[in-house]
This record gives sequence, structure tokens and C-alpha cells, in this order.
Amino acid sequence: MVRGCGLPARFVSGYLLSHQFEPEDGATHAWAEVFLNDYGWVGFDPTVGRPAGAQHIAVAVANDPKYVPPVSGSYRSTPNTQADLTVKVRVEALPGV
Repeated sequence: MVRGCGLPARFVSGYLLSHQFEPEDGATHAWAEVFLNDYGWVGFDPTVGRPAGAQHIAVAVANDPKYVPPVSGSYRSTPNTQADLTVKVRVEALPGV
């Protein structure tokens, strides 16, 4: 929508630290940013309905979401081999940051 108004915009992929989770748990997450001349890149998270803030941890940015998938990879094995995958995100602040 903002690109239609002539403003630069980009997709951001990263993590969200939220009180909805356990204290150090986070979630892979994505939000949008628009470039405003007087402010630089300003993020907005439509999932939570507010501007992106300190709880949004950016890992990658691109003009299209397909260029910054939060998780990608592949697994090869012989046919009929069962495989399980468990993923957990842990987010913690570094001392002094």
C-alpha cells in the first residue's frame, strides 16, 4: 500500500520477544518497514497492530518476502524413513546491550 503512494517499503524477517511466551522464548516473525525522510526506516507490525519496537529483532530485510525465509533447508534419506523435526526459538538479551 505504501509503495503505491510512492514510498519505499521492505519486508523484515526476524524474531519477536513477547510476554505471550515464556520469559526467554520468542517466535520467528515478520513485519513491514517504510522509509520516511525525516525518520528513516519505520517498522509496523500488523500482527500485533502497533509499530515495531525493541521486542522486534530484525535478522534480514528484502523488498520481497521470498528472499528472506525465516527457516529453510532440506533433508534427504531413503524412502519410507521417518524423520522428526523439533524447533524452538530462544531470545535473550546480551549483558550491557
